[in-house]
Amino acid sequence: MLFALLQTLHAVHAQAPRPNQLDAAEKKIAAQIASVYGGPQAYIEQFLLEAKILELEQGIPAPMVVGIAVLESGGFSSFLFEHAKNPFGMRATYPWQGDTFIMYHEGADSPFRKYAHAKEAIQDFSVLLYSHAWLADALNCPDGDVNCYLNKLSASTKPKHPGYSRDPKWGEKIKGIINRYGLKEL
Repeated sequence: MLFALLQTLHAVHAQAPRPNQLDAAEKKIAAQIASVYGGPQAYIEQFLLEAKILELEQGIPAPMVVGIAVLESGGFSSFLFEHAKNPFGMRATYPWQGDTFIMYHEGADSPFRKYAHAKEAIQDFSVLLYSHAWLADALNCPDGDVNCYLNKLSASTKPKHPGYSRDPKWGEKIKGIINRYGLKEL
């Protein structure tokens, strides 16, 4: 059922031509992120392109997706990213059934999702939003509305609605990354 919903969203948003490369300004953004954090520029460029495609297909804002990845992966240079290409810090919990990477985290060995490439990570991020009620609220935001998405994804005081991160300043950190690297240009 979830897959059918994603296909429907793809069909609705797929009217716009799909980008197949970054423009010079977007490549400059990727180069800046790679330079500051030491992450792999080619991967970052591919990630930016896939984030733009996700926004076109599903309305999930590319600047926010990239901002989350930069924050959660230390600019695509964290231990988890280096070993699992996991830019979102996502654990291998339901509905994940793919490859995993075991890493010591918060006092225990924990399984994290392992991806082969940027497209897989981006698509799984989308599935995650649809798979949890407290994250799916963000999908009611207008297409591309970064502030609305971040507000809906931020931790809530409601029981069982932890948001994407428990950090109360998480949304502000993402906004800072978006502004610092000019991600609104995506």
